[in-house]
Amino acid sequence: MKFSQFGSDNGRLVVYFHGAPGAPKECNIFDPEGKNHGLMFICLDPIFYRSVHSWGSVLQTAAEILRITFEKQVDVIGFSIGAFIALQTFRYMTNGVGSLHLVAAAAPLETGNYLEAMAGKQVFKLAKAALALFILLSYWQGLLAAFSQCLISRVVCQRRW
Repeated sequence: MKFSQFGSDNGRLVVYFHGAPGAPKECNIFDPEGKNHGLMFICLDPIFYRSVHSWGSVLQTAAEILRITFEKQVDVIGFSIGAFIALQTFRYMTNGVGSLHLVAAAAPLETGNYLEAMAGKQVFKLAKAALALFILLSYWQGLLAAFSQCLISRVVCQRRW
């Protein structure tokens, strides 16, 4: 399984599970702060996201993280659906998790009927009913994000690690 590495080459290990859609390269935002604060960020290739309900793929992911981290204790960040995948994966880890940060945690909508209770239900409904408007909204959010500092980077890279 492929992975991307950012930050310090020998710092404290942080495994980042991105959202979907998403990509390991989004973890690049942590690179400068990781180097400054002695944190090594690892982000796995998202190919296993397609089979998130597969017990075998979760075990494979856990085994791959153990191989990459040499069974050292790791800290975990799960963003959006990555939070769900992080929880599914790390329950099988033998080395333990130092800290677990779930940011905008989400679960697959197919697993229950929670859309009506969700704060973001309008966005999900927009995506389902008017894809072009959803794409426009996503583009606008991307522009806003490009001009602001990432909240995740601020939270993760504080000296309290």
